[in-house]
Amino acid sequence: MPGPDARAAALATIDAARVANTAFLAANPARPPPPATAAALAVAAGPEQPTGVPFPLFESLKKPARKIQTGVYVFAIDPADNSVHWAFGRKIPPERRVPLGWIRSPAGQNLKAYLKKNGLSSMPQALATFNPPLVGAAGTNDEYHGKWASLGGGSDKDAETILDAARIELNDEAALTPPLQQHEVYLPDKSRPFVKGRTRATLVGSDRLSPNGSVYVFVFKWEDFAEFKRLFPPVNEKTMVRGGPLMAKMSHGEIDYAQSFTPDEMLAFWTNSQAKGENFFTSYTMRSFQGVVMDIAEAHSVFLASTRGRPPLALKAAEFRALSVPPDRAPRRPTGWRDQFVYVT
Repeated sequence: MPGPDARAAALATIDAARVANTAFLAANPARPPPPATAAALAVAAGPEQPTGVPFPLFESLKKPARKIQTGVYVFAIDPADNSVHWAFGRKIPPERRVPLGWIRSPAGQNLKAYLKKNGLSSMPQALATFNPPLVGAAGTNDEYHGKWASLGGGSDKDAETILDAARIELNDEAALTPPLQQHEVYLPDKSRPFVKGRTRATLVGSDRLSPNGSVYVFVFKWEDFAEFKRLFPPVNEKTMVRGGPLMAKMSHGEIDYAQSFTPDEMLAFWTNSQAKGENFFTSYTMRSFQGVVMDIAEAHSVFLASTRGRPPLALKAAEFRALSVPPDRAPRRPTGWRDQFVYVT
């Protein structure tokens, strides 16, 4: 349990961040959010809404039945150098996936049989022979295809509570193996103790982005950095990759890669993409990251420094808050080393 001094310091950090956000807003009038199903995230998140409201983590989603949107952010700290690493998933790019409805058709079954007989290397010939329709990420508006995003989305029908919805979405979108279980999530200030070796993720913070809204943001810290690197390999590491056809299938046709970024890598990819006139991360991901996610991460950094003697985390908060985040208007069409597949999921 953090002491009162640690809490006061953490709250002071959040207050300072919100003052900075207010100044940013004054100098940068809010831009219109993208007109998409994820527009709720874009409207509510980031500098445009620097404050949120408390909510009960165990509020039922069953009685009465309702749906929510979750934005899940996961980070880990490398014990070797105290560096921070953030996990994201890439939405399948446009024209890289054969839709499930077509696969279930007679022509689709013929395509699957052809690939099973001749192997994935026969994919170019299979596409030319069967001419299937090609689409991007399932359940995602076109303007987000090919971009990296937070791990989350709608609430699963089996989710019992708001927290459970976030955990299930993380399991699905990142195709976690083994899946994260309820008893493996540590909730500070609750009666259940932190158990080293059994606790896989700590809920560092969460927020409901507007009093009557249905968008909730969660920030988890993954406790075992070695496991985190296995689940979310470094983005520039080509010899240790987690993604491709199997992940596309396990994420129900939405995500094809799950990888991790340092703050410097995030800033570099974003800057390079802006020079090309496109967003590397979805706008709702970056706006949430600039706002509530950074608030929570800064408070956790203060907590670690004041209670455990850790050096401050190099979050690059000022650099992120200074970024201009334009709305998503078109999909991103990457052509790098990850882009060698057409997914038949």
